[in-house]
Amino acid sequence: MMGERIGLALFGPGGLLRVRSLLAFAIVGSAIYLAVEGKIPADQMKTLGELVVGFYFITRAAERANGP
Repeated sequence: MMGERIGLALFGPGGLLRVRSLLAFAIVGSAIYLAVEGKIPADQMKTLGELVVGFYFITRAAERANGP
């Protein structure tokens, strides 16, 4: 029972280990790294972060609104 809930939370709709989630984390992580290293300006980092995070949460909200 608990294993099923964990599996659903990780791989189910809106789960953290789905391709969309992993791509969002990878893009944000690499952008943060590049910003810390000084390879991209902070204003571009802000724009990129807003786009990726906005897309992630908007698509996740749309999935929840449409139901399973």
